[in-house]
Amino acid sequence: MWDISQFSDFCVIITIYPTKEYYLIMLENYTACFFGHRDSSSELMPILRTEIEKLITQKGVTSFYIGTNGNFDVMVHQVLKEIKEQHPQIEYTVVLAYVNDLYRYNKDDNVLLPEEIDNVPNRFAIPARNNWMIDNGL
Repeated sequence: MWDISQFSDFCVIITIYPTKEYYLIMLENYTACFFGHRDSSSELMPILRTEIEKLITQKGVTSFYIGTNGNFDVMVHQVLKEIKEQHPQIEYTVVLAYVNDLYRYNKDDNVLLPEEIDNVPNRFAIPARNNWMIDNGL
């Protein structure tokens, strides 16, 4: 069962019952941040496509930050790659939590490893990266 709810003016929580939550944070300067659960079903892909299209066409979002540590993040990345063909004005940045993840991306991807993550223990790297995405999208 899916539920997409408006948490506030800037945060949408997509919940797959019973326990998985995915976050889309839309920041004031038309930046959206996506990070979510590693075990996401591919059934979420059409919902993501619809919601990302709405962000671009109805909310004027032109910049996206994407996490890298789960199937949800992979699906968002794939949708944005495809949608960019119809909306060349959008930009997306894949934000890494670990330097070892760099090998998974090619030269066409805009990939970033925030400097602040270097000093964070590995077990805290993903939450630190997610916080960085929110803080730097403002």
